[in-house]
Amino acid sequence: MPRLPRPSRTASCESLDPCAPDKLTLTPKTLATPLSVLAEEKAQGHISKRALSLLAKSLGGPVFWLIVIGLMIVNQAASLAQVAVLGAWAREYDVKPREDVVVAYWLGLYGGIVFLATGTFAVGFWVWTIGSVRSGVSIHEQLLDSVFAATMRWLDSTPQGELSRSEPRKLDVG
Repeated sequence: MPRLPRPSRTASCESLDPCAPDKLTLTPKTLATPLSVLAEEKAQGHISKRALSLLAKSLGGPVFWLIVIGLMIVNQAASLAQVAVLGAWAREYDVKPREDVVVAYWLGLYGGIVFLATGTFAVGFWVWTIGSVRSGVSIHEQLLDSVFAATMRWLDSTPQGELSRSEPRKLDVG
């Protein structure tokens, strides 16, 4: 079986993949090379929209995002309300005599808001954690399905693959 020449480490991207679909020229060499040993394409520089969409969908879809964003908004509103309640409580001492300020009311109001902020943060963190674990499992399953369904052309196109194919005893896998 004919092999493709190894590219040098300083070769440009064009020379790394001479059989790319848009640059495929029908020569006796390319016609004789099986598709299983053509060099693989590599994307560089960004995360594709497809990958971001996969992550967003695997986290749980629109319901998940509405719950998480809703809990974040309620948590932030409760944090702002804490400062507002403390300010209003402090103003009470400026406009009323000290003995007329109902401490139990203000303390209960502030405690309720703190409880709300803490609760929404905890529930939001729990929902995010469950979604992340579920997403990891889903993406991992898709990756394994893709890897196990793929052809093993990397055995002929990478140095590690050639080593594992030619001399498996040199690899310490056991």
